[in-house]
Amino acid sequence: MKALIIFLMFAGFSVAAMCQHEVNPQAKEHLYYGIKKEQKGDYEGALEEYTKAIQIDEEYADAYYNRGMLLLQHGEADLKPYGCSDLQMAMHYGYTPASSMHYNYCND
Repeated sequence: MKALIIFLMFAGFSVAAMCQHEVNPQAKEHLYYGIKKEQKGDYEGALEEYTKAIQIDEEYADAYYNRGMLLLQHGEADLKPYGCSDLQMAMHYGYTPASSMHYNYCND
């Protein structure tokens, strides 16, 4: 029984590793620029960079997560649904920390 559980755990990790997609290097650059701008308080600039990253790579979970969190923490109240949607996309593309943030921010 213990061997079966270990095998199933290993098989699950192997499948997860095979499902990860290769992120476009340009998208990674825009995510990095967005993080730097957000750290400096340039939220509009960060939003633009995160959006560019997503436009380049529509499956870039980290970019969805960062944009969603930016909208939820620094955006106007009417932007909350977009932030929650971005967290859902991040979860969809495999960024598991997004689920707890979605629960904290999007479950009224």
